[in-house]
Amino acid sequence: TLYETNVKYLANDNQTETSNYSISPYIKGHLLSFADYQLRYRASLTSSKSNAVADLQTNEWIAKLNGLTPWSAITWSIDAKNMSTDYSFGKDYESTSYGGTLSYRLNPEWRFLATAGQEMNNYISVDQQTKNTTGYGFVWTPGPHTEFSALKSKHFFGNGYDVSFKHRMPRSQITYRASKDVSFLPTTVTTNLGTNYDNLYAYFSAAIPNATPQDINNLVLALLQKHNIPANGEVVFGSLSNSPHLAKLQELTLAFLGARNTVTLTATDSERQPFVPALDQLMLNRVRQRGVGVVWAHHLTGMTSLTLALNHQQARTFGNNAQETTTDGAYLFLSTRISPKTQGNIGVRRVLSDGTAHYSESALTGGFTHSF
Repeated sequence: TLYETNVKYLANDNQTETSNYSISPYIKGHLLSFADYQLRYRASLTSSKSNAVADLQTNEWIAKLNGLTPWSAITWSIDAKNMSTDYSFGKDYESTSYGGTLSYRLNPEWRFLATAGQEMNNYISVDQQTKNTTGYGFVWTPGPHTEFSALKSKHFFGNGYDVSFKHRMPRSQITYRASKDVSFLPTTVTTNLGTNYDNLYAYFSAAIPNATPQDINNLVLALLQKHNIPANGEVVFGSLSNSPHLAKLQELTLAFLGARNTVTLTATDSERQPFVPALDQLMLNRVRQRGVGVVWAHHLTGMTSLTLALNHQQARTFGNNAQETTTDGAYLFLSTRISPKTQGNIGVRRVLSDGTAHYSESALTGGFTHSF
């Protein structure tokens, strides 16, 4: 799959263009009669065309192996990952991790997980450091429409976590997620499919419990293309940085799905902290962002849709020079299907900011997605 995202900012004398290109080929299949495998390579390039922020090139290898045991209630998986991140100036980073997961299904409602492995990186040191990782969690499915999962894991930065709640109602979906992990880029310029995709995926996963992940993925992508709905619907927009950072995220989303209209309400609370040699100093440089927003997508014709988004955001920095800024934005997107596998969109936005950073901004955005 090839993704291209291009955002151009036109704000007084501060003008920059941020582009992200990514290619991610993979192979997958069956190993004998008891395991499935997948090997994926992902290469991406992020360019800001600004002297203030470095360009970023990443190369990533991911290998996964999922298997069964003679006991139907117990399954296992092994995964390995290597990622190198090269900045146009400043320090480059490399990380390698591998581990295994053991899953036990107690009954149709409860499934328990245990993980163990190692990770090696140079995020907080000049040379590679190796740390053991462990984790545990559960998945609770009280019914076909509801799922709650929680995973706690120990990493070099301390405890990480991933908590998720999903509940499907007739023509609507509510989701909540909280996570703490390493991040390199804000989600507005990465190639993850986005919040609209995630909500539709969760909706159809609950609605069609016997469908495979690939079948659900194809169904969601077909629906997004049919209604020309942008896959991403972010409320809080992050910023580029010259190093990896520790990211904490809480997000609550309520989506209403109609024949011609889709409405999504989102509330987000995020924190970003750069890594420093002394991890107890993380709190001194953290940035916290809170935001609420609404996205309305209307299906105009068989090929084109219109999307309107409104949001309100507060950003605050901590430390010796604490700052606070409030931002309000309005966004209008026109999205169209160019071909059965290609979708393009163009949009305009107006942003007003008050506080430490006082400015008004107009922007033109454009992007396309092509699937092979």
